[in-house]
Amino acid sequence: MNLYKSLLIGLAIFSLTVIFNGCQENQIPIAPENQNLQSLNKWTLPAGSTLDMATLYIRLSIANDQTVNVHRITSDWDEMTVTWGNFGSSFDPTISGSFVTGTSNEVWLTVDITSLVQSWLNGTNPNYGLLLDQVAMNYPRAEYYSRENFYKPYLKLDYTMGGGGSTSIELLAIADTYIYEIEPTVNHGASPVLYTGWLNANDLEKQTLIKFDLGPAGCETAYAYEEEPDGTCFMDLGFSNWGWSIKLQTEGTYTFPVYAGAGQCDPEKGTLVGSVTANYSGGTVQFTYNFLSGFSTNETHFYAGYDSVPKDKKGKSTVAPGQYTIGTGLSGPIYIIAHAVVCGDYSE
Repeated sequence: MNLYKSLLIGLAIFSLTVIFNGCQENQIPIAPENQNLQSLNKWTLPAGSTLDMATLYIRLSIANDQTVNVHRITSDWDEMTVTWGNFGSSFDPTISGSFVTGTSNEVWLTVDITSLVQSWLNGTNPNYGLLLDQVAMNYPRAEYYSRENFYKPYLKLDYTMGGGGSTSIELLAIADTYIYEIEPTVNHGASPVLYTGWLNANDLEKQTLIKFDLGPAGCETAYAYEEEPDGTCFMDLGFSNWGWSIKLQTEGTYTFPVYAGAGQCDPEKGTLVGSVTANYSGGTVQFTYNFLSGFSTNETHFYAGYDSVPKDKKGKSTVAPGQYTIGTGLSGPIYIIAHAVVCGDYSE
């Protein structure tokens, strides 16, 4: 009996050891210098602190010795629904950083994106993530590891604390994918790899999208809301992010509630932060926000026109706020969109 018990105990210890080792093998292995990795719900710079440097780390699997630029994404996107077609070129052409993939495979690549991250942290720009875009139309493509793989993209933040002393933190990407021009309706959100560049001479472009959860404390994207049939979710129009296009049948003064953080176009998931009044008269529309106590904004965008959503400079439909314009000489039925980044206390 004692021998039997001993065998059972031994087998139990062995089983626990195997299970423990298996868990260890599934931990997130990053570069040796990355000892302070955290995955947080929205990181904000501690009060009184100063950002010294923000560095993007991405693991290269297959090199192609090409220059890749980093751009600020200007419209929200969802990892599991975004495609080349519904992304709509929603990025700022301004270059926020660059790196060269080189000729060596299986290496960590880094790029300084301090200015971009600083604009997210101080609320100058909303944080919709960053886009990697190969400069030259050359092939073959470069291949990277996505967050679904062994090595995951991360952002290292070095900052000086208010009381003095320097520290750093590393944040995992909360979303990443690639979009492929030759497959404009295909989503690659679950892919274990990311790409930039061209596969071959007859191929079209691939771009990588990456998002990190950080920004100013208590700021959320907000849109004016109207129920169907006059209000239509962007996602029902083929786009990857939430928000509403609202139809105005005739001239007049209209008031709509404004919801922040209403993912999937569900107001119940968001917070009512105020209202917006649209005065449609004289061939154009004037917008006025009225925020509830405790909420304010430092960024607004408005659209008014005959199409349900605006078009970018290439004539392609987009919901990127930076592309919004208010038309003139308008008459009859039109569409409007009211966007804002609203800051306040969302804790309740």
